[in-house]
Amino acid sequence: MSLDFEFTPEQKMIEESVWRWASGWLEPQMEELYEKDQMPPDLFRELGKLGINGIVFEEEYGGTGLGYVETLLVYETIGRVSNALAMTVGASQTLCFDNFRRNALEEQKMTILPKACSGEYIGCLGITEPNAGSDAMGMTTRAEKVGNRYVINGSKTFITNGTVADFMLFYAKTSPTRGAHGISAFYFLTDGVKGFHREKIKKWGMRCSPTALITFEDMELPEENLIGGLNRGGAILTNGLCTERITLSGCCLGSQRACL
Repeated sequence: MSLDFEFTPEQKMIEESVWRWASGWLEPQMEELYEKDQMPPDLFRELGKLGINGIVFEEEYGGTGLGYVETLLVYETIGRVSNALAMTVGASQTLCFDNFRRNALEEQKMTILPKACSGEYIGCLGITEPNAGSDAMGMTTRAEKVGNRYVINGSKTFITNGTVADFMLFYAKTSPTRGAHGISAFYFLTDGVKGFHREKIKKWGMRCSPTALITFEDMELPEENLIGGLNRGGAILTNGLCTERITLSGCCLGSQRACL
């Protein structure tokens, strides 16, 4: 039996809809945005109107309940106008919120995901550290349990959306002597959190995509902000990278398509 690589009518409709928006709303702004190294402040709310922020999220959270092929198509189509902004969208919707969706409790998802779908919340993911890039399991950020709270110390770097994110999912060592089996995943809303600091990183490329150095200095989180189970962060991280690598390839495909 032969394989059919054609897109479905629904997938073609999504691509056409996103392209009309990207070429009509986004592209006319790109020269100015690039010069200012600035993300359109209403980017995610615009995508929320299109209904594509939560393209793989279930309908009860405000999503469309589709799949990763459709997600890749969205990123590819935005990438035809701006690889940087396609990456920005992917970092929020796939790296951050989709991984949260697959590991959080139901009440946590009901609180966060509808606002991610509407574009009210922008997300970022904290893995990479100044001394732990490709060796993610070698991270040194620590989360120490004190009573019913965790005290976080450490830093994350090259964090896409880090300067603008309302929501952050990140990983820290909760059992430092256990290596990859001593990492846990945490989330929090960034507004007004003491001990949370972010600094914009200036870049030559990928302009318009806000990138940050993030520092945690005795930042406290309730124990309820740990997701997926204690010391289960290594598995959550690895699983999340699988969907990230597949879907974010669409950003590069979009740039290639624009060149051709």
